[in-house]
Amino acid sequence: PVLFLHGLGGASSVEFPPVISQPPLARRHCLLIDLPGFGLSSAGSCSGLADLVDIMVEVLDRLPAPRVCLVGHSMGGLVALLLAARSPHRVASLCLAEGNLVPGRGLLSHRIAMTEPGHWIRHGFAETADSLPDAISGTFRRADPATLWQLARDLDHGTTRSWWQTLAGLQMPRCYLVGERNLATPLEWLDLPGLERHGVRIVALPGAGHFMAQDSPSGLAAAIADQLA
Repeated sequence: PVLFLHGLGGASSVEFPPVISQPPLARRHCLLIDLPGFGLSSAGSCSGLADLVDIMVEVLDRLPAPRVCLVGHSMGGLVALLLAARSPHRVASLCLAEGNLVPGRGLLSHRIAMTEPGHWIRHGFAETADSLPDAISGTFRRADPATLWQLARDLDHGTTRSWWQTLAGLQMPRCYLVGERNLATPLEWLDLPGLERHGVRIVALPGAGHFMAQDSPSGLAAAIADQLA
């Protein structure tokens, strides 16, 4: 099966149906996961990235399939990466769609993390939702504000290991998707050539920005299918 994980403020149940219905993926067994506090999932006791990874390990343990193909967008890409590092024997391939690899580089997560938690809950959440593009504003408004802040803090501050080095060091087939429109901005901090030297396929998605599922569902489906082939 192919397991999809969404970004901060997103929801796989909303973002990915147009992708998995495309011909390259239509015959694949796809699982769309709404992480705790997003989409159709309640917040529970999630208090950061480590909790999300723990939860996803439990999800893998409950699946009858011995291995899965992981697809993650933005924050979901980081969760997929950390999950693959934790349980490499359960992951057949890894596809990150502009997944977070360097702390502090996410514009939305940095904005949230720089807001005092109380102010975020009372005012910042609504103000941020009003300012977001249509591609994410709907799912963002349904997210749990406290969970958003806790995850944004981890995305901005980082964890105990280098995410970039973690991706570089994995052995399963890996690809990193970049929206073609984002290549116009400097990405030296991401060091895509360095990832290529470590065996990571770099794929530019034509006509897409960061929100690839909305910008180019057919292109994203084709890129994922190529990675699964």
